[in-house]
Amino acid sequence: MLPRFALTLSLAVVAAEVLAAQGNNAHPVHEQTTFNQTEPPLHAVPVSGDVLKALLKTREAKSGLESANDSERSNAAQLFCASEIHLTASNETDLVVMGGVGGMSCAESGWFWVVRSAHKKPQVVLFDRGNSLEVLDSSTQGYRDIRILYEVPWRTDEHFYHFDRKRYESWKWEYPPNPNYP
Repeated sequence: MLPRFALTLSLAVVAAEVLAAQGNNAHPVHEQTTFNQTEPPLHAVPVSGDVLKALLKTREAKSGLESANDSERSNAAQLFCASEIHLTASNETDLVVMGGVGGMSCAESGWFWVVRSAHKKPQVVLFDRGNSLEVLDSSTQGYRDIRILYEVPWRTDEHFYHFDRKRYESWKWEYPPNPNYP
């Protein structure tokens, strides 16, 4: 009787550990992981005042704000669109923020910011320009890796970022051939 109880208890413990591990690594089903400069996020969320302050401290946002009109400057949050993302296995909410209008983007590429800890002391941990941003399933230092794709007719650049405990740092550049360009 005791060995059967021990076996049942062991199986229950293993099953609980497997479920807990899956829960820690799972990301919400509705979470968008690929963002394109030409399309708003699928589940856009407003940019809070604290996140806006963190964004406007970046050199790029300051520069974009200079070329904004008076109406855009008076409501700078309208220059950005954001989507919630989970960079780690924790429940902490992070954001991918895209430059929406005005000076917060370029003609040939979009502007992307990644903000860590959106609800508690938001911190911009990545800025880059590109046509799309993808939050990958692979991770470094517990944070999901990120890929920025920049395409122009004659070239495609893939820029990969790893987290270095404080922010995302460039890890690798790749230049795959553009099949649409002779």
